[in-house]
Amino acid sequence: MTMTIFKKTPMLAILILILSGCMSPPKQHPIYEPIEIVEIIEIPNEEKEDIYNKARQWFSQYFVSGESVIDYEDKKEGVIIGNGISNNGSNSQMGMVISKFSFEYTIRIDTKDNKFKTTITVTNHKYTIQGKTYTNKNVNPTLIESSKKEAKLITKKIKEYIQKKNQEKEEW
Repeated sequence: MTMTIFKKTPMLAILILILSGCMSPPKQHPIYEPIEIVEIIEIPNEEKEDIYNKARQWFSQYFVSGESVIDYEDKKEGVIIGNGISNNGSNSQMGMVISKFSFEYTIRIDTKDNKFKTTITVTNHKYTIQGKTYTNKNVNPTLIESSKKEAKLITKKIKEYIQKKNQEKEEW
């Protein structure tokens, strides 16, 4: 009987080797590529320093959580760089939130006379479901488009803030 096992063992080993070679590797998630949104906004008759000061005020009012911070600012160069996090929607059933989506981003504002440029780079997507958070996994085209839309909305809010402050200055 032991002889029969030894005769079958090499065949079994060969079969295992052949089958394991046919197995596909575990599915890999595609490497996440950051999303960059760049916009140049004209602000006629406004000096670089005034645009910078208004952009800095916007950061102070918009970045109020501990998760949103200014990392770098240089008034002479007209540059402000910050990091933020923005909600990107959620799914719910029967009034209970099932999953939440958010994204982390860096925002850079460069100022010049009569204009400024915003560069928003979405660096990470977060997906939280039943208390577990996943980063840059299950990032589907809908979430990517939603992130782009939200980044453009942030730029729009900066533009509106700077233009509003410009009007308030004239009315004062």
